[in-house]
Order: sequence, then structure tokens, then C-alpha cells
Amino acid sequence: MSAARVSADPSRRIELEGVGPAERPIDLGLELTGFQTLGYRMYQFRAGQEIDGEAEGDEVLILILSGQVQMRVDEGEIWTLGDGPAAFDAPPAAVYLPPNHHYRITTLQDAQVGYVRSPAHGKYPPRLLRPEDNGTEATAGQHQRSVLGAGHSERLRCSQILLEAGIELRLDSAGERIVHFHLSGDSRAHWVHDGSMQTLKDGDALMACDEDLNLGVETGQAAALSFWTQPLQPGQP
Repeated sequence: MSAARVSADPSRRIELEGVGPAERPIDLGLELTGFQTLGYRMYQFRAGQEIDGEAEGDEVLILILSGQVQMRVDEGEIWTLGDGPAAFDAPPAAVYLPPNHHYRITTLQDAQVGYVRSPAHGKYPPRLLRPEDNGTEATAGQHQRSVLGAGHSERLRCSQILLEAGIELRLDSAGERIVHFHLSGDSRAHWVHDGSMQTLKDGDALMACDEDLNLGVETGQAAALSFWTQPLQPGQP
């Protein structure tokens, strides 16, 4: 498939069992994108809601993009995640779930929560991913920080990208990839598609399969979360 841009839609809602109506501004599930190994959805939950969910046959990365929640995996420890309203400006707190695990989220504040999914077999255990545990690669005008990397998941990967004004970045083809953007204030950013420069808006997501993504920032700063999948390693079923 060719690369495509999808805008966030705050009016999109879904009825969640035990929760009621929930806002789902980004919906890039496998059945909608045509991808085989990568899906992404972002929800806006309201304070006081409780969400019970299952990983089912996927490995799942749950990201607290803004607000604060408490989360528990199976009957394990209760984790308090997130600490404020700023989305993407700092690496998010996150939890990795292998297949066939249950989780419960209790929202302490209004919270944006992202879910990234990929079919998996269950090689790695559940894991809390704190921002301070992740290393950063920095070059002039850009910073990339791993959120979920090799050794903690089967094929799912995630990094946070910060770009300053005047910087161009090419994300090399990596199979299936989704990039979710946050632009603050008067920041202006773009991507290049079919030879033309196209404006990016706050909340936009780009998706591509076996195609490079070329990004740039004209003014201010852009933050993004990049999700992609790797082939299963030799020896994995």
C-alpha cells in the first residue's frame, strides 16, 4: 500500500463493555488499514472510568500519552502511570503485555491512552516500561528515544522522536509503520509524499508499508511516536 495520512477525529466514539461510550480519535486497526502485523488505536478516557481488557493473541503496548491512570496486569502489582496533561512532550510511561493476559485501567485523571498491537506467541513476560529506563540517541535538532525495543518484545517496536525547526528526517522502510504526531502552539511540520510537501496537523498519524517516510519541521517543534514491526527472529515459531 502507499503511505497515507489519517487525521484524529475527536467525535469518533465506540461503546466499550462495562465502560459505556468512549472517545477513540485514532482508529488504525488491522481491519481498517489492511496491515498484517501492526494496529494502533488511541482513546480519550475520562476520570473515574475503569477499563478491563485482554491482550488476546497479540502482544500489546499500552502507552499513557497524557493524564494519569492506575493499571494492573492479571493479579499483579498496581502501577500508577502518567503525571500530567502534556502529550508526547516526554517519553510516555508504558506497559508491555504478551498474548493472553488481562489488564485493568482505572483513570485518575482524564487520560489519552494508546494501544499498539501485533500478533505474537508469548515469548516475553509483562513489563512496566518507565521513561527513565530508555536510552536516547541525539543528533543536531533531533532526539530519538526507544520506548520498546529488541529483547522486550517479539516483533513490536516503538520510539519517541523530537524534531526541532529546520530539521528533515527520513524514517527508512521498516515493513509496516505508523507515526503519530503532536504539534504544539504555532509549530508547523510536513511530510513529503509523491513528490509534494503536505502539511501535518496536531494529532495526525502516518502509515506506510515498505515505504520511506520523509518528515520536516518548519517552525517550533514536533513530537511523534513511531511504531513498527520486525520479522520474527530465527527459532521463533
